[in-house]
Amino acid sequence: MSGRWTLDARFLRGKMRLLQLDSEGKLEVRELKSSYPFYFDPLKHSAEEMSRSLIETPFVVEVSIEDWLMPPWYDSRKELVKVEVDCAPCFKKIARRIESMGIAKRLNLQPSSESLALMRMGITMLDWEGKDPWRLEFDFPPLRVMQIKDISPDDALIASSELTTSGVIDRNIEKIRKEKIGSQAVGEFTEGHHIALIESRWVTCEEVYAPVCIEEHGNPVEDLIGLMELSRLSYSNLDETAEKSIGKILTDIEAMEAVNRRMAVPQARLRGDAWRGIEELLEGDSGGLVGLPRPGIYENVLQLDFSSLYPTIIAKFNISPETINRPNCERSLRPPGSMHEICMDIDGLVASTLKRLVDRREKIRSMNGWMNSRREKALKWIMVASFGYLGYRNSRFGSVPAYESVVSIARELMRKAIVVASQAGYEVIHFIVDSIFAWKQGKRFSENEAVELKDMIERSTGMKIKFENVFRYLVIPRTEATVRRGAPNRYYGVTSEGRLIVKGVKCPEIDGTFIPRDLENAVLQVLLLNEHPRRLCFQLSSLLNKSDISKEAMQKNTISL
Repeated sequence: MSGRWTLDARFLRGKMRLLQLDSEGKLEVRELKSSYPFYFDPLKHSAEEMSRSLIETPFVVEVSIEDWLMPPWYDSRKELVKVEVDCAPCFKKIARRIESMGIAKRLNLQPSSESLALMRMGITMLDWEGKDPWRLEFDFPPLRVMQIKDISPDDALIASSELTTSGVIDRNIEKIRKEKIGSQAVGEFTEGHHIALIESRWVTCEEVYAPVCIEEHGNPVEDLIGLMELSRLSYSNLDETAEKSIGKILTDIEAMEAVNRRMAVPQARLRGDAWRGIEELLEGDSGGLVGLPRPGIYENVLQLDFSSLYPTIIAKFNISPETINRPNCERSLRPPGSMHEICMDIDGLVASTLKRLVDRREKIRSMNGWMNSRREKALKWIMVASFGYLGYRNSRFGSVPAYESVVSIARELMRKAIVVASQAGYEVIHFIVDSIFAWKQGKRFSENEAVELKDMIERSTGMKIKFENVFRYLVIPRTEATVRRGAPNRYYGVTSEGRLIVKGVKCPEIDGTFIPRDLENAVLQVLLLNEHPRRLCFQLSSLLNKSDISKEAMQKNTISL
């Protein structure tokens, strides 16, 4: 690649300072003239009158009037006042004053004025100049990355790596005593690196000499490549992305799409919940379909999962706050099991944004390269958050009826899947929201049978199904309340390739470990005889640590990019 690759953007008065790398990884500082937009909905005066009064306000360089679609239904238009300022932090105090006096209300607070400035200038974070943030290719110049991570109360690891699109090269890891590390030593370790990743209680970014420093993660994305993927899509710096929740990153992406459509982004969700009786409330918010399985051990169990079930439902059925129970809708549908009608006259904002994200995740999953699994995992977290944010009370694009519609459709799809599997001669021993466990007593699944069952469910439901696991042994433990029922949210097992699966109990150090054949019976004994889930991880770890093969399989890289 040639040109410049944008590593970081800092917003100064009247200009934007870009940290960019050339194709060889050499850092350059570039400053561009820039202003930052603020949007006001006039309350006391007309847009023309307000624009005339604002033009003389400090920090304002330009005022204009724009026509925007207004929430909640986006079926009406209004003139908003757009103010371009040369100092966003300075003008925020004036904007708060304007709101407190009841003169106008701010809209489009998300995405930030800085993100809007980047988009307008055609600058894509963590990409080469002139590229679309949604393009699938992900290439970058050599990056020198420093990671600092606690591994014990007394020791830490400092790793220095060169990161390229083909992988990690020249990786050096040093174990050091914490008392030997002072701010000067940390500076010496990190000087000359592009990015510093800090996962430590004793080192802060103030002690680090690196153009970009990430001190802590505010979301579950744990690796640099995943953060880079989300940073690109949300027009945010890496350190800002790491501090944001997954829900806020999703809202940034949705809000960017709203701004592109000239749909005004509200400060908060505008529509409250209508009053409903207890029966109606229980019917509308009954959650996903979860079975009450019989406890025991089952051989040769096939686990099939709906692929990105909730986001796919949102995208496929056009579910968005402005499409649910929309007034004056000409074309609407009521999915099976739903209490609400969905309007098909318009493309829902949430639905179309998630469709784009779902399609992107599927395409990245099919691509080769060491980075793509990490990018796909980051997008998976967006998928996980997308459904919950529909019902979240502080979500700008939230709606309880939309949330309920997704759940009701998901329940109906799971019922169809259960019926299809049962009619095909399988016993559905368990189901959990988007997973179904099919079993034939005393019979192994052939590859053709598994593919046939998958295809039958896909044809019946119209949704994509993926093979999650084939278990040699699946253990469903008893609940503490009764010995007759199995735990609905816990299961353990060993897959056909020998991996240990532990769900419903947090055992990250052993989940996915490959089990040697000579330990398999002992592992199953622990799974069957375990009396309390909190003891399970310790018991399994103690057993697996006795095997050198298992120890090697359990060891994970203590510092991961």
